[in-house]
Parts: sequence; structure tokens; C-alpha cells
Amino acid sequence: MMDHYFQMEQPGLLAEPVCVRQPLRSGGPRIPIVGSGEKKTCASWRSTPMPGNLFGMEPEEIAHKIRVLDAHCETEGRDPAEVQRTVVVGDDPLEDTDAFQRRMEAYAALGIDQA
Repeated sequence: MMDHYFQMEQPGLLAEPVCVRQPLRSGGPRIPIVGSGEKKTCASWRSTPMPGNLFGMEPEEIAHKIRVLDAHCETEGRDPAEVQRTVVVGDDPLEDTDAFQRRMEAYAALGIDQA
């Protein structure tokens, strides 16, 4: 069934995804690049228009990853402000609303566009 959506070079290995149903908008959907690896994931954000998404980190760790991203962008000659920055938060906002609000404010101060 998956062969209908993807061309497989070898069984179990994806060679190149093929979009059978074309996107409704020009350029296709904006699919975030998710991860926290400094060498590959953060580096890939510097050269793609897709949003960069971090997850499961405290604001201090996010600040470090943003510095890494900014350095990669400088290497590529790209304005770091062009990279949409998002974060996945697993906290229950109703468990401690004040703590959740403080955390969201800390992310916003770091330049996180969406949580």
C-alpha cells in the first residue's frame, strides 16, 4: 500500500518521496523540521524555508540551540530572523497556570514564534 505514495528503491528504504496528491497551495504545506541535533537538524534549518521545531527543553536549553542555529545561519549567509522557530511543550497548562505562563513568556523572549 505504501508503494502507492512512495517509490521504494529497496524494500524498507525510502529513496525519494513522491507526492501523489498535489498540495492545495503553492509551495506545499510548511512542514516543521523537528529535532534538537546541533550538527544536522539545526544546520538544516539554515537552508530551508520550513519552520524549525524544538521539543521537551527548558528555556535555557532552547537559548543554546538558538545560538547554534544563529551561528549556522551566519555560516550560510542567511538572516536568522527568517527562520520560524517553534517549540513543542508537553506541560499541562492547567496543572500550574502561573508556571506555564512564565515558561511561555521565557520562550517568547527567546524569539519562539509558536508553542
